[in-house]
Amino acid sequence: MYCIGVMKTMACEVNAFSGGCVTTALPRIASTAPAGLHDPLLALNDALDRLDLSVGVNERVITAFMDQLEAAGGDDAPRYWLLTARLTELALLCAGRYADGCEFEAAGDLLVNPRQIMVRVDGRPRAVAKRRHGQISEQFNPDRVPQPLFMHRFRQEAALEIVRPAILPDLQERMERSGRLSPAYLSLTQSRMCHIADAIAYLLAWQISDDVLLWKRLRKMPPDTRELIEAHLCRFDDTLFHTLGRHVRRLSDDGGWQSEFLHPGAEARGAASCPANP
Repeated sequence: MYCIGVMKTMACEVNAFSGGCVTTALPRIASTAPAGLHDPLLALNDALDRLDLSVGVNERVITAFMDQLEAAGGDDAPRYWLLTARLTELALLCAGRYADGCEFEAAGDLLVNPRQIMVRVDGRPRAVAKRRHGQISEQFNPDRVPQPLFMHRFRQEAALEIVRPAILPDLQERMERSGRLSPAYLSLTQSRMCHIADAIAYLLAWQISDDVLLWKRLRKMPPDTRELIEAHLCRFDDTLFHTLGRHVRRLSDDGGWQSEFLHPGAEARGAASCPANP
């Protein structure tokens, strides 16, 4: 698939540019339910509703929500998978915003760059965590052995293990394996991941490394060229993010209700695990 090739190429290029995440306090989930009626999935959904999507989202925040969802349990419940989809929407919005703002490293971290890779080297008792950014030779070639020789030895003696994939492919794989999300929604998430990769590759090809330079160039371009570039930007909106939140609340009230994001019958399989709101 074309977009997979773009994503692999992008993974090799994004480290040429610096990017970052907004420093944000991690969200805290508070329940307004009476004592004894706490619903962790609904509380998580409410916490997502309170997010400021323009400034309050980064990889650290999304990871915290993913951890809270896993801790809540209930992966046999339809609402669990609607929340997984909602976190996917959050990650897509964040990565798309990074790509459009020329924060390529931050976008790449969400899209392709694993959160943790362990390196196991022959003769060493313990695996070593690879630094997330930078070349392998910068970390594992302190003696500055010539690059071709170092890479030959490294391939022979080392093995890489992806322990924590990048957030977007991780969430996408979870949803696909579950069989709970509709094929139409899974296809839509995959197409937007490809759109992000395409936007980054396109801007890199234009040698645009920051958003100020991008908008300066856009202002000077003829309308047809400007429209071409703008068509490659992400500019995702938050409609699906909020729609999924409403569907979680609807299922909390009526466990038999059918959400268009779920495979037919998914609601019925998990209805028993959806407590009714008082």
